Amino acid sequence: MTIRKLDRYIAREIVLQTSIALIALLFIFLMGPLVESTELVIRKGLPLTRLFELLMLTVPALLTFTMPVAYLFGLLVAFSRMSGDSELIAMRACGISIKRLAAPIAATALVYAVITLWISTSLMPRSNRQWRLEMLEISLHRTFTQITPRAFIQEFPDLLLYVQDVSADRRTWVRPLMIDRSDVRTRRIILAQKALIRQLNTEPPTLEITFFKGHVYEYPYASPESYRHARFEKFIKPIRLDNVQARQFPKTDREMTLHELKEAIRFRRRMKNAYTAGLEVEYQKRWAFPAATLIFAFIAFPITVRPVRSGKFYGYMIGIIIMVIAYLGIFVGEKLGDQGKIPPFLAAWNPHLLLLIVGLLLIRHLEQPWSFSKRSFLKLGSPLSRLYRRLLPMNTPMTLRFQFGYILDRYILALGFRIFIIASLALESLFLIFEAFHLIDDLVTTGTPVRVLIRYLVLAAPRIYHQILPMILMMSLMIPMAMLEKSREILAMKAHGISYYRVLLPFLMGITLMTGLDYVIQENILPAANKKADEAKRIIKGLPPNTPVGTQWAFGETGLLYHFDAFQQAKKQAFGFDVYAIDPEQWIIRQHCHAYRASFFGPRDWRTEQAWCQRFLPRPDFKTYRFARLRLPETPSYFEITQVSSEHMSSRELKEYIVRLRRKGYRTREWMVNLVFKWLLPLSNLILFPLAAALALQGAQRGIAYGIIIAIVLGFGHWVLVQLGRTLGHVEALPPMEAAVVPFLITLFLGIFFLSKVRT
Repeated sequence: MTIRKLDRYIAREIVLQTSIALIALLFIFLMGPLVESTELVIRKGLPLTRLFELLMLTVPALLTFTMPVAYLFGLLVAFSRMSGDSELIAMRACGISIKRLAAPIAATALVYAVITLWISTSLMPRSNRQWRLEMLEISLHRTFTQITPRAFIQEFPDLLLYVQDVSADRRTWVRPLMIDRSDVRTRRIILAQKALIRQLNTEPPTLEITFFKGHVYEYPYASPESYRHARFEKFIKPIRLDNVQARQFPKTDREMTLHELKEAIRFRRRMKNAYTAGLEVEYQKRWAFPAATLIFAFIAFPITVRPVRSGKFYGYMIGIIIMVIAYLGIFVGEKLGDQGKIPPFLAAWNPHLLLLIVGLLLIRHLEQPWSFSKRSFLKLGSPLSRLYRRLLPMNTPMTLRFQFGYILDRYILALGFRIFIIASLALESLFLIFEAFHLIDDLVTTGTPVRVLIRYLVLAAPRIYHQILPMILMMSLMIPMAMLEKSREILAMKAHGISYYRVLLPFLMGITLMTGLDYVIQENILPAANKKADEAKRIIKGLPPNTPVGTQWAFGETGLLYHFDAFQQAKKQAFGFDVYAIDPEQWIIRQHCHAYRASFFGPRDWRTEQAWCQRFLPRPDFKTYRFARLRLPETPSYFEITQVSSEHMSSRELKEYIVRLRRKGYRTREWMVNLVFKWLLPLSNLILFPLAAALALQGAQRGIAYGIIIAIVLGFGHWVLVQLGRTLGHVEALPPMEAAVVPFLITLFLGIFFLSKVRT
């Protein structure tokens, strides 16, 4: 092989492994945007092509972040594979110097750096801007399509809406109730038998709501005795969907090109006491991310070209360590740089300088071989070995021990457990770093201490691990099968009469055990951890840590409509307390009572202060009370129910929550869907097993890279089906049970079909 052919061979191997790593990373990091975009598109009634457009607009920002990491993994894995196959030793035996191998590395690194620079400086700002405009247009122009029956909707500007039912085309509302809050001095309530929705093609865009056969109730807060009631046959309410401030919002730093960043920095410098640190840090980052590819190549070169006896796992482990150091340095530097504590250049380039120094030290010892022992990883299988010894003692007859493959099972489990640990560390680290980068701007804007972000990441780690566990377990099956096939061990097992199904038995036992543990974690650890993690995230975003107690508008079990401005659970008091007696047959207000304060003191008694009551039927009547006793069917505990996330509850708590919502008359379809998915989600690991087992053997000869990419694609594909089913259940396109079961059945039937075609 000539030098030129050797360079092409190495470059081709690097590009192949980098492409695999890049595809895997994009699949992983598109999971979050896909969930948000899918539900938004389905709720808004948009075509699926719009979903594809939204996802494509998020790709440039992901590429800026992932391409240097993908190149690092590609470089490390490519040379680790060549080292494990003794190709590097063969090159040295042919007289090729290790330093000569730097040529294809430098060439490929430069190409990827240029591509990343173009994406970072030109493509990413435009896509970020366009994505923001698209989300604004969807939010404003298609709001009426997401109306949920028997739920209070606050999506419209200055309006609160409640409808009893919605037509199939989402454009006709049955018995709507609208609270108009456009005038802060007056409360206006509109009830009608029907309303038609029409969006006008005007500028600014306008939504026209036409009410038929209804009533308008209105009174000034300062003089409630002036309560007015009018009946109408037709009433038109136009709603302007434009938001001048939103339509003309300035570009953020991540939506600016390099030229726009420089102009913004110059403009602010001309202004006295203008803040420029954030823009300067972002400007330096635009250059730092592409340069990371070159820095990664520089430090990876002396590490990967050494003869190492570890194979590809060496590359994965070193890649994870370098990645964590680099992006942790950028994250901390950006935080300090935006606060003006360190120069912008140092904020963006500090990990590059650190890795550059380490690379220089490693190059000095370039010719010295390293060794990397697997013994420490094999020790990780000892807990499973002890479990097997308890289940199958050593004094078991030899025939029984051979039948159950005692030594073989221990060997396969130890190999799978080693891959499980490495895959867990790799994917969990990637997700946590990506999550930290999403929150860095909010952290700087609100001035929240870094320890809050660290606390959030620690608390969010179980939830992230729960979501990516199917991918990890599929890797723990696919990669060991590729390793066993490569070393012809599967062929040897078949030659001794051990079928392929028997080889899969230890994997099935391990995945079953992890499924049980996953369910225990979901029910006992995740609810509390998710709640605290969300509280920390709200603090980072500058929001109150806890949602206020009480639903300010709620229908009672007997049809009474309640409202209060504030609710104190400890004292059982409500302030600004309103009770509307609504006739459910005629859909009109019979009586409205208001109290400055209402205190609960009996089984069903409330003591009101500074109260008044306006009666409309059978004849109008207005009365005021200094103190009065009000007898209501609801107690203070009735108003405690808030829109709690299903992730903050176990299955039992969610089921009880649904019962309480039903007592209030609320629709519980969305919560029922979440409950069914909570029961089934841990089974994803077992559902994916037949399909992964079939593809593992068919593609084992293609190598470990194939196993990694297929495991990620399988996990991602099943996850997409699950999220699509969840969304279809939320929008009531499918019943809760069918919405949850259908995605799992599709995956299971595909797995059984492909597994039945495997020659065992």
